[in-house]
Amino acid sequence: ELQEAMQGTARIQAASPDGSRLYTLYSLKGDGGVKHSFIHVLSLDEEWAHCIDLPAGFAAGSEKAIALSVAPDGKHLYVADAASDMVAELDTEALTVARTNAVDFGISGAPAHAVRGPGGMLYLASGTRLQAVDPSTLAPGRSWYLDDKISGIQAAIDGSRLYVGLQDRIVILDTATGKNLGALSPTDLGNIGQLGQS
Repeated sequence: ELQEAMQGTARIQAASPDGSRLYTLYSLKGDGGVKHSFIHVLSLDEEWAHCIDLPAGFAAGSEKAIALSVAPDGKHLYVADAASDMVAELDTEALTVARTNAVDFGISGAPAHAVRGPGGMLYLASGTRLQAVDPSTLAPGRSWYLDDKISGIQAAIDGSRLYVGLQDRIVILDTATGKNLGALSPTDLGNIGQLGQS
């Protein structure tokens, strides 16, 4: 029952924590081949859709350089662009871009990852670098360099620990102190291509 077919190319998606909404990053090619990106918000329970335009040039680069993360309460969506070193916070109730900020977290050409911890920081990663960002200001905080490429990041339910997937293990960080608490090394797993929520 939802109007016409979407124009543009769907690139990456993230669902709200309660599963009631799907957020999809779309890009359209404009004049001169310049891309314009927007977030398509699809309400799965109320059956409506809405588009939120992103700032010019934002999230227009390589798909793997972009990451989405929804806050645990579902009230904000974060769009991180490692290619342009920018982060946007979208208000999922007002359906607008609330603010953007420059955050140098990326390594050119490496996949980007993002997760907003419960009651805590937003974490961004690309290549071997992990960057904490204060969600109240979008200002960068503590950063880490891991000894291998990061394949994903997830926060513990209580926000006290951060799990960082590397090629063959999962490093555990204390979010309060930044201390490395050790690593999980599952046997017979092979390379870790992606670290999902547990």
